[in-house]
Order: sequence, then C-alpha cells, then structure tokens
Amino acid sequence: MRTYSALLALSTITAQSLLAAPPVSERAAVVDTYHGVNVTDEYRWLEDWGAPKVKAWSEAQNVHARAVLDAIACAAAVRARVTEIENSASVTYDHVAYANGVYFASKNQPPKQQPMIVVLKGVNDLSSERVLLDPNALDASGGTAYDWFVPSPDGRLLAVSLSAGGSESGDVHVYDVASGKEMAGDTVKRVNGGTAGGCIAWMPDGSGFYYTRYPRAGERPSEDMDFWTQLYFHKLGTDAKADRYEVGKDYPKIAEIMAEVSPDGTWALTNVQKGDGGEFIQDLRSPDGAWTRLSRWEDGIVEAKFGHDSAVYLVSRKDAPKGKLLRLALGAGKPSLAEARVIVPEQVLSIDTDFSIRGGLWTTQTNVLMLYQNGGPNELRAFDMVGKAAGVVPSLEISTVDGVTAGRGDEILFRNQSYISPQAWYTYSIESHAVAKTAMFRTSPVDLSGLEVVREFATSKDGTSVPISIVRSKGLGAALTARKDGKPAVKKVAGEAGDQFSISDAKINGVDIAAGERPAGLESDMSFDGEDEHGRRLRWQLPAPTVLWGYGGYGINEAPTFSSRSLVFLEQGGVYAVANIRGGGEFGEEWHKQGNLTNKQNVFDDFYAAGKYLIESGYTTREKLAVMGGSNGGLLMGATLTQHPDLCKAVVSSVGMYDMLRVELSSNGAFNVTEFGTVTDPRQFKALMAYSPYHHVNDGTAYPATLFMTGANDPRVDPMQSRKMTARLQAANPGGVVLLRTSSNTGHGMGSPLSERIEQTVDTYSFLFSQLGVDYKPTATSGATR
Repeated sequence: MRTYSALLALSTITAQSLLAAPPVSERAAVVDTYHGVNVTDEYRWLEDWGAPKVKAWSEAQNVHARAVLDAIACAAAVRARVTEIENSASVTYDHVAYANGVYFASKNQPPKQQPMIVVLKGVNDLSSERVLLDPNALDASGGTAYDWFVPSPDGRLLAVSLSAGGSESGDVHVYDVASGKEMAGDTVKRVNGGTAGGCIAWMPDGSGFYYTRYPRAGERPSEDMDFWTQLYFHKLGTDAKADRYEVGKDYPKIAEIMAEVSPDGTWALTNVQKGDGGEFIQDLRSPDGAWTRLSRWEDGIVEAKFGHDSAVYLVSRKDAPKGKLLRLALGAGKPSLAEARVIVPEQVLSIDTDFSIRGGLWTTQTNVLMLYQNGGPNELRAFDMVGKAAGVVPSLEISTVDGVTAGRGDEILFRNQSYISPQAWYTYSIESHAVAKTAMFRTSPVDLSGLEVVREFATSKDGTSVPISIVRSKGLGAALTARKDGKPAVKKVAGEAGDQFSISDAKINGVDIAAGERPAGLESDMSFDGEDEHGRRLRWQLPAPTVLWGYGGYGINEAPTFSSRSLVFLEQGGVYAVANIRGGGEFGEEWHKQGNLTNKQNVFDDFYAAGKYLIESGYTTREKLAVMGGSNGGLLMGATLTQHPDLCKAVVSSVGMYDMLRVELSSNGAFNVTEFGTVTDPRQFKALMAYSPYHHVNDGTAYPATLFMTGANDPRVDPMQSRKMTARLQAANPGGVVLLRTSSNTGHGMGSPLSERIEQTVDTYSFLFSQLGVDYKPTATSGATR
C-alpha cells in the first residue's frame, strides 16, 4: 500500500508537469572571451529584470511552479501541519541586549508577521514586558522588518534599523524608551545595506552615535551606491545633513564596518572587513579625535573589542590560524600594535570569529569571553583580564552558544540551542560558575523526545575527515545498528496465535520492546509506525527519506540550530543531516582557505562524500536522498547536481549562485571576489570555469528533480542567477522536473514575513515528500517540549 501511494504521488507530479509545461525560454547566444577561452551564454537576456519580457517569463515560471506544487497530493495536509506548527509555536526571544538595568529583546509571537522589540526589567520578569516597537503596526502586510537594534548605554534610547521588502536597506530611527515615541529629526538614512550590513555605536551618555553611512545621491555613480561605506557621527537633536565625517575615505570599496565606543567614551574603534574574505584592519580614535591605523591587512587581527580596564583585546591569526588573544593597554601615547601582548595562546580549538554573527569576543567588567569552534558545535570560555582560564560555560551537547551580552556585575546572558532543543536564554556567573535558565525560552510544538543527534564522519576525496550532524529517530538508530551487525532489525519470536516481535533486543525511545509484544504499526523488518507505551508517536524506516544540508563558504560556521520548519519532515520518519564541509570556519581559518578561491572544489567533494556516506552507511538510498542549501549553499547545490546528477533524487536550492563568471558583475558582486576570485585573473578564472554550475549543465542528462527559490528584492544574490540556471536545466532535460519559485515581497530571506516563510516551507517539504516517495501521514500536535 505504501509503494502504491508513493507511485501515485510521483505520477501526480509527473502528469501535472506534462499538463503545465514550463514556459519556453528563448535562446540568444552571447559569446564572451576570457583569456583566450570562448564562453557561450544563451540566457544572458534573463539578467535584465527591468525588461518586460523577463518579468513575463518569471511570472510564467511561477504559474508553472504553482501548478505543479499545488497538485502534489499531500500539499494541503502539509500546509495545514506547517501552519499549525508555526502558529502554535511559543514566543521566541532573540537578540537580547542589556543597558543600565534594562533588557531589550526581539520578540517573535506567531501569528504576527514580524518580531517586535520589547523592553523588560529582568529576564525572569516577563510581566514587566512592554512593546517598544511593533513593525506589524507600521506595516500590516508584514513587509517592514527591523535589521538590528542598539540601546544607548544609559538605557534611555534605542536605535533601530528598519527596512522593507527584504531589501535590508535600512534607515535608523531613534526611540525614547520611557515613552516609546520616535525622536523627531533624528532619523538617519541609509545606515544598513545587504552584504556590507551596518552598525551604530552610542556614546555612553546617549548624546549621539557613530554610524555606517552609505553614499547619498550625487556622491557616487548609481552602480556604487551600495559600496564605499564610511563612518560618521550624529549628535542627537541636530540635522543629519550636518553629521561629522570620522573615518573611511581610504577604506576599500567593499568595506564592511563594525564600530564600538570604549566604556568611558574617550576612544572609538572600527573593525573593517575587506568584502567577505576574512581580512581585517582596525582603526582607533584617540581622546583628541585623531584616528590611527591600529592594524594592517597583513597583521592578521580579525576582531578587536574594548575592555573595561583601559585596554583593547584583539584576536590575532598571525602565526596562529586558530587564533590567539592579545591585550593592548591604552595609555597617554599613540597606541601601537607592537605593544600588544599575547595573553591567551592558540588553542586546539579555533576561536570563532564569524563576522556574519558579529564575532566571538566579549568583555565584561572583569573578564574576557571567547567562543571556540569544535567542528560545528561550539563552546564559550571565560578568562580573566590577564588570560587566566576562568572556566567553560555549561551548554547543551552538540549545541550552539551565541548572543552573549554582559549583564549585572560578572553575570552574562547567553543563548543556547541544539537541533532538538529549542533556544533558551541563560544567565551565568563567571565567579560562582552558576548557570540558570531564564524565563525567556522557547518550547517546541512537537514532542522531540523520540529524536537524537549523532556526529559521524565522512572521508572526502583527498582523505579529509568531514563531520556530519545527523538528526534521527532513536528507533532508527537501534534498527541501523542491528542492520550493520548483519541482523534483522525486527525479529519474529512467536507466531501461531498471532505475530509477535522484538526489535533487535533494543530500545525504541528508551522503552524496551520485549519478546512477546507486537509494536503497534510494525510494517516490516525495517520500519515502525506507531506509539510507545507513553503514547508518543514513533516513525522510522530504512532506508529513510533523508535531507542533507550544506553551506561551505565565507568562513561561516554551520552551527546546530533548532528549526521548527524541519519538524514536519522529521516527524514523518525523515533523517536531517548537516555536513560541516570546508569553506566554513568550523576548524579555523585553514578550514576556510581549503574551500575558497581556487580551492573551492574541495567544498563540493566534501559534500558529495557526506551524501555517499549516508547511502553507504545504510541510512538512505539515492531514491530517498535530497540535498538542500541556500545562498553560497545554493552554489553548492548547483555544483552537486551538475557534477553528481546520480547522487540524489531531489534538490531544493534557495537564493543561489550558479553562473560564477557573472557573479562579480552583479550590483553587489564585488563583495564576493575575496571568496570566489575574479575572472580577470587567469588562474582564478580557470577554477571558476571548472565548477560553475551553469556552464556544466549537459543536454540529455537526467538531473534530479529541482526546486529553485529566490526573492525578487534580494540585495545579496541577484535573482537572475536562479532564472538562468532554471532555463538552462529545463532546456537540457525537458522531461525532468525543474521549478522556479520567485517571491515578489522578499529578498535573501532576512525580514521575510511569517506567511511567506510558511509557504516556502510548505513548498519545500511537499515537493520533497512527493519526490522521495514519502507516504505523508497527517500528525496532530501532541504537546510541547522544552
């Protein structure tokens, strides 16, 4: 019956594909020559979003995608379930900040479309909560979101960057915390952008702030308006047109700036990254207003923070790829990096300096804290001001610690979560080593007690060991172990009066299945669908429908995070795996460098090895494996499906890059050169051409069923990348399933309203269920877990 249902679902999508064929994509060859190599591009015309025929083509693709996706047999049931999960999810607090006895937090409260910003007297006093800013009240459509917020150190004011439509192009608004009213006349335009981001840094008394300033009209050519950020100062109560330039005229075009002010307000500091490549400089503003170049690109300082002891603390990778901590005392003279002293030498683990999460170094009144990577999961370590170890902050197993903020005294606040533990905020006393869960925690709308996370390792093409975090049913683990031992997962032990079974003398979710019992829902020696003695629903099967996720770029760490969206897949007996491949920062800068520029192929080899491992270890088969990724992970998806079209059955790729010869020419493309290289360099062009997915689509190849998703307002990856790759794949494999879903009111994913996030999740998993042959069984919410 299961096989028949799966075939029916597959025949439905195939038949619908024939009934609603994708739009014909016009071919108009353009030939470019790179270093003597002629490269033909038949879909260059799809790059021009301003052309009516491109918009018409995109809309036709949306119509085709909707016809196919909406016809999937389980789509309505999946939509109901995803909506139930999202709308029944508990309140989530994000981005908590502390200032002078007041806590500020982002509060996500379904079914509201966007998070609100609230103020509280304490992290355990939720009754004191007051909404300071509700973007839903500003824009009922859910299209307006906050990018970030920063309270003034005295807690009187809050600066918020607001942007619309997923653009991430944010203006800063200042609010009076006591009244909740916006400060008239203190709005500053164009402080935040897509790739380069943005920031503000308050003076301690709240009299003004430093901020990142993008060019104004007439200052730069139109194509440069999202580059050349500089640092300015705004004094509250004055016209922003009179704001004071501070530093940045000699910064590179692709500068990404974070600023900070010392606790006493006498010094200021910038951390400046050159694009997304992991190279930094720091500038220091002395009490007399003069700016000094504290470090150069070649000095290897990747993060700097002020201490409360008239010093700057710096993370250096100079002769220490995994990072060491320096301390530079600030005196009356001109500060010099040469005077900095090592206080924490390089460790076995790597200091996490992922710029995308704003670093991994924090200071309190008496301590320094650093985040250390352990191949994906991380840990937070405390040191005193001279580098003496003060302990490891307790955290969940295989988890992520982030959001660190200094609280009262030596107390810190941090967030902790894992793949199967929803995020919660904790307080930790460095002196007493006491850790306590606060009232600001999330609960899961689904019972997660039947799941477990294991860390396993694949071997890449060059022998590199690649970690994989695998989220699976505990029952599946027991069955898989039995299978690896050459034993049946389920043994028949009696059967005259009725079939009786034991499950490999093992436990399912910690509950013994004793001889003589018949587990409800037992279908074969490799599947189980029923309940344990506590009424918890269990579902597993071998081979299991499996999703493998990957990213591998920019030194970004794929750390364990809880996602309510993946629950709809896991509760159907699915396996969810995350590969910590090279290109990320999971094992330090060397791990990143082994997967960037001309070494990018290592990323794809690592991911392929992870997929093969899941198959060869017995978790799944090619017919039940799907791969998924977004942005740089979208490039990974493109490379995987073109280099190894026989690895998996289905691909979901979001906001990805596929024509690697044209990435640097997009509006923000220059930011990516430090990661991928440039076609103007012969060696880098050769590497780009060797893996560029768009240029390696071969006519007649049977590619996996593929769902591309993009946002029309994406400021980070030009949606034309998805358009061109879709057209090329549809032409190469007319009988295949290649869908393009373009959202008109979103960008790269940041700031997307809840309704759109739900619809993306529905399309993703109903598509995967249909392709992987999952007989979807509706499941009711059975109780929340913490």
